[in-house]
Amino acid sequence: MILAYLNAAGKHRNAEGFVTYTDLAYEMQVWGFRASSIEAAIRLANNMRLVESNRRVTFDEDEAGLYGTLPDLWRINTVGVYHLRVWSTTFSYLEAMAVDMPFFDEEIFSELGGNIQSRTLEHRLDRATMVRDYLTEVWQASSISPEYFNWLDSCHEGEHSFERVKRALARRAGR
Repeated sequence: MILAYLNAAGKHRNAEGFVTYTDLAYEMQVWGFRASSIEAAIRLANNMRLVESNRRVTFDEDEAGLYGTLPDLWRINTVGVYHLRVWSTTFSYLEAMAVDMPFFDEEIFSELGGNIQSRTLEHRLDRATMVRDYLTEVWQASSISPEYFNWLDSCHEGEHSFERVKRALARRAGR
């Protein structure tokens, strides 16, 4: 949502596309996100080079997480736009995220753990589908509905990558 907010046209952006951290934090808090989570997310997005500040900083990390003075102006960059619009709901990304994502549903966590080491395409598709379906369930239960982001629309955009994997599996089964 942070990437989508930074990417959305509107009066919250200045002429260079920057948004104040105050506006960004306020917007995310409107949707129920804690200040500490927002700050951690912007720091991580910055270090992953999805966003940039007016001061071009990176953050150091210790046992407590990323730290350093937080700049006041932020904008999404081209890598962030790609991540937002293309990458984040694809088969490849969601399958890779299965090992790093926290799951608060014990059944899904257990089911994912059962084949987490497997590299078969079937298991990889199962993992990616479980992650996508879990996030969809969480999104729908949250009642979050900003005009600048919709998880379900994003999933629709990423569906082609899942279909490509399903076709490959069907071809293999037909041999």
